[in-house]
Amino acid sequence: MTSVKAEGVITRIIKQIVQQCAVRGHEVSETLVAFIVKAVVLDPDSGFLPDKALDNEDIKKLIELCVGRLTDQECLSVDTIKMQVFFEMNHLQKGEFLNEHHRVLEKRLEPVLRDVIDSKAKMREELEATYRNIISALLLQSGLGSPTNMEVVRETTAALQSVFPQTDIANFLSANPGQKRKRLYELTGLVTGIRLYNKDCNKGGAGIDDLPHLLSEGLPMTLKTVHEEIKKANELAAIYTSLFLKLSAVDPTSGVLSSANIAAEAAKEIDITPNQLRAAVVNARQYGKFLRIIEKELNKMLTGLEKMVDSFKGCMKRLHTLISDRPAVPSSEVYPGFLQLANCWTSFQDEMVFLSVLTSTLNTLQTYFVGRRLKWTKEKLCTLISDSEITYDENRKQHEPLSEECRGGYPCVFPHSSKEESNLAIECEVSYHMFYQWLKFTNSR
Repeated sequence: MTSVKAEGVITRIIKQIVQQCAVRGHEVSETLVAFIVKAVVLDPDSGFLPDKALDNEDIKKLIELCVGRLTDQECLSVDTIKMQVFFEMNHLQKGEFLNEHHRVLEKRLEPVLRDVIDSKAKMREELEATYRNIISALLLQSGLGSPTNMEVVRETTAALQSVFPQTDIANFLSANPGQKRKRLYELTGLVTGIRLYNKDCNKGGAGIDDLPHLLSEGLPMTLKTVHEEIKKANELAAIYTSLFLKLSAVDPTSGVLSSANIAAEAAKEIDITPNQLRAAVVNARQYGKFLRIIEKELNKMLTGLEKMVDSFKGCMKRLHTLISDRPAVPSSEVYPGFLQLANCWTSFQDEMVFLSVLTSTLNTLQTYFVGRRLKWTKEKLCTLISDSEITYDENRKQHEPLSEECRGGYPCVFPHSSKEESNLAIECEVSYHMFYQWLKFTNSR
């Protein structure tokens, strides 16, 4: 089968799976389905041979397996895969996200800017209409209030007239497109700076939110939620892991009343199995990993916020000193201050947008964390395992040398090993079972 034909078959399989899931009341993305298809094909238990082309029976079987897993409410590993696919597809580094955000904004604003840049107005009514379009363009670019708010429009118009009176519109239209675009961006900065300065003087500020205050409150609150979720994920992962190990130590000898055997019998009665526990551990660990990525970004934002606020306040103070009690100030002196003030505000706006995205990401991740929906309450789990039997992460960091029998003849490298140990040339062989990766390391030196 050619690669083009194979891609066509896979595309049809994915679409059929999406449709069948929809019939069962489950909305799934093609990206998620593609991930599941690959996982099922690579799963040795599924019975697919990597070198054998799929026939009609194989395709039917593959679709049934994938639909079954995607719609199985009790399949905890699918929640983990959904979480992974969501994060992979939606989470971007801050710089990458903001670049894309600005690109999208510019694309949306382009028709408004083109109306101004391409204007051929000559008559008075046409010139007035173009001036109004400039006001709308500046408002949309600055993000300081809604163009439908008349008080916002009035303040923006007054600020624009102080640096670009309506009598200058004819000269503006005589410039080339590049010069007009550059002038519009400059006017946006000046009008933004003037409106922010006036707000600080208690002379306006309609539609302008106190972004520094919102960030100062929002960042710590979101960070607190992340810390609470990390604690919850780590705690449940420790309980799941310890209980899994306990149930795995069951003595099959008839009549043996060991602690593990008693716990295993009790676990069966409430539908807790080792496989479910293993899947829950993977889910909790993956959740914790993504939370720590968000935590790191929030900490960076919180550290940078203080510098941003100081810079904004310093710029505002210099403008007050420059303008105070002076009937007129040369534009060459005051314009740079307004532009700097606008740049500071743009940084606050970027931080607000990124905080909103991180919060949204956090909320979605929570829906995939099985610890939130499992019927296994902490109290119920603790009837199967005592607190003294639970090993938490901080206790696992201290490791003792493993015996030759435990190591199986292979060297073991721990997370906090010495530099010499961590520099071992190691090859990693990955095999797939269900949705988990089992790793076997060998020393290639």
